[in-house]
Amino acid sequence: MKLFVLLMLVAGTVTFATNGHAWDARLDCDGGYTYKTCAESNPNGEYSSGCPIINAMEMIQYRTSERCATTNVVWARGVGIQGCDTCVNGGTIRTATITIPGNCAAVYTYCECTTTATCTNGAWTTIRAGYQSRTKSTAVCNTCKTSTEYRCAPGYYGTTSNGSTGCTQCPSVDGAAGTSAGGNGTTITSCYISTGTTFSNTTGSGRYDGNSYYCN
Repeated sequence: MKLFVLLMLVAGTVTFATNGHAWDARLDCDGGYTYKTCAESNPNGEYSSGCPIINAMEMIQYRTSERCATTNVVWARGVGIQGCDTCVNGGTIRTATITIPGNCAAVYTYCECTTTATCTNGAWTTIRAGYQSRTKSTAVCNTCKTSTEYRCAPGYYGTTSNGSTGCTQCPSVDGAAGTSAGGNGTTITSCYISTGTTFSNTTGSGRYDGNSYYCN
């Protein structure tokens, strides 16, 4: 939204209007004037450091989910007041006011999340031996952002960030294959022999009556 400024004299003071549009960033104070550029608002070089911009840091500090996509700046008395025109990810524009030297009220707009999306992750699928991936869906304001998440498959332990390295197969004991829940353990202690599994060795044969976990 572009700012169109009308100067209206009301009881000896200057008031700003926006041709019927909602207010954008502005400076409210007696005798205040609004300009299109920093140079116009600082013709005599009264501000040696140039024209500071109010709300510039606030724009940077907003969470990514609420960040402003496009901004507007109004110049007045060597000061820029920055506001937001458009929010990303479904954020809503809000208005805030701060007081600056000269007893002027700087009014600016910013983005705020008012709703949060309900997102659902995809199912884990095996992409190669020992590795699984899924589509992870994360709520960013009222938008679901997707990314790919990796983990070790059941029967393996470790961690992986790329779905290619970092996972090790659980060992077997007496011919009984070890397993794991998958994605929940980073060490061999997450591996176990499942209850009901039969085994056989030189001393005889038997059956595991309960999950038997590995020790380090």
